Amino acid sequence: MYAGLELGEDARDLGPSEGPYGANMSVRRDLGRKLAFDPSLGRQGTSLISNEETHFFARLRRTHVVRYAPKAVVSHGVLPGRDELGYLLQRSFASGQSDVIASRLEGDRMRAYSVAASLAGNAARTVTMRGAGTWGPKGFVAGLAWTAEDLGRLRTLLSRPRRR
Repeated sequence: MYAGLELGEDARDLGPSEGPYGANMSVRRDLGRKLAFDPSLGRQGTSLISNEETHFFARLRRTHVVRYAPKAVVSHGVLPGRDELGYLLQRSFASGQSDVIASRLEGDRMRAYSVAASLAGNAARTVTMRGAGTWGPKGFVAGLAWTAEDLGRLRTLLSRPRRR
């Protein structure tokens, strides 16, 4: 849930909307130093704002190809408390906020109405599928996380941009 990326068994180039997460990526050292990560997107204090890798890969893709390597092995420790539902929902909400901030840095225009439509769809699907018994506990938690992400996006889109 936190950093799983399953795109099949074959190595391939990633499409424009596909990208690795910070916990499951590697980059050539020279490119990492040249492009660097934007510190305004990194975690600071208790803030869960992130997505510095999303912004990094958007800039990297202007001149390079990003590849998926399913045989790469990644170990990533999870701190105590980060496996609880409350943390997951807070982190998901912050992820939605981070999406908006990163898209603004890239000059993209995320639209509130499309996020609101996604929010409505995710919330309805989560409640309906869980109520019908077609989703198990993991599917329900994933639905809650997607809904929290959309709530974070919508809140950030509807509020004035703040300087950090």
